[in-house]
Amino acid sequence: MAPTLYTTLDQILKWNGWGYADSQFAINKQGSVTFTGNKYDISGKVMPHFRPWFESHLGIDLNYISPSQNLSDVVIDAPVENEEIVEYLKEKNISFSNEPRIRLMRAHGHTVHDMVNLREGKIPRLPDIVVWPKTEREIVKVSYLSVVHRLRAEKTQFPGNRSLTQAIEKKIL
Repeated sequence: MAPTLYTTLDQILKWNGWGYADSQFAINKQGSVTFTGNKYDISGKVMPHFRPWFESHLGIDLNYISPSQNLSDVVIDAPVENEEIVEYLKEKNISFSNEPRIRLMRAHGHTVHDMVNLREGKIPRLPDIVVWPKTEREIVKVSYLSVVHRLRAEKTQFPGNRSLTQAIEKKIL
């Protein structure tokens, strides 16, 4: 529907966890822990002593599986669309998106609580549209738009486009 400013991070980060989508701890066929992906120094390493230490010292059973929801199985409500707003953003050449994944990735923090909720399919209230103003002037235009349309603007811009804490949960500006 809209010109979307995709970042590399939108393509390679997990939608429901920390880090890169291709990176995780896994158990190989020999029963040893390994780390998948290629973006970290630990990637591709086999750690034969990790599992026994983890199980004996922390009492955690690594055979227990708690699968995450697949993004394709997650029900994401459609955004409330406003063509006047969309046309304004297009006219002012301000990047935006109302795509489900983009909205979802900016609607939650990265606390353990947030991650467990996402893994269980408990989806937070999503923004209807995400905008990427590039300049102070564009920020003023978006602010003007929200005043004119009496929109509830939510603070969602922060380094990395994500929140580590509950800093973005339902805070209305």
